[in-house]
Amino acid sequence: MGEGFRTLFYWVVVEYEPREITVTVDLHVIESGLKALYQRATERSLERPTLVILPMLVDFATSFDEPHRRVSELAEQIGFRTLDATPSFLSVDQKLEHFRARSNDLHLNERGNAIIADILMGIINKSP
Repeated sequence: MGEGFRTLFYWVVVEYEPREITVTVDLHVIESGLKALYQRATERSLERPTLVILPMLVDFATSFDEPHRRVSELAEQIGFRTLDATPSFLSVDQKLEHFRARSNDLHLNERGNAIIADILMGIINKSP
């Protein structure tokens, strides 16, 4: 696994602090991770890679629309197709915390996984 990808994974998984209201993101770190992920994905697929952006399963007072938009633009510049899954989640339930596997766990529960499965099937069905 490339260093950029490990750094991106570390930031997303390890650096999460549930008590924090603000999140500081170094887009250079994300860019490095996305480039490593894109290279890996293109080596293993004939299709253009798609990056599905998952919602934060935390109901902060502020939205993640702007960070999601910036990551989406960056990913598209690198070569990904992007899809922000947040609207799909919010159309089912306005409280994103209701999609957690457990109250202290940021993994998706069955309902959240079903939404992602529907999104992925839509992407697959649109592929030539």
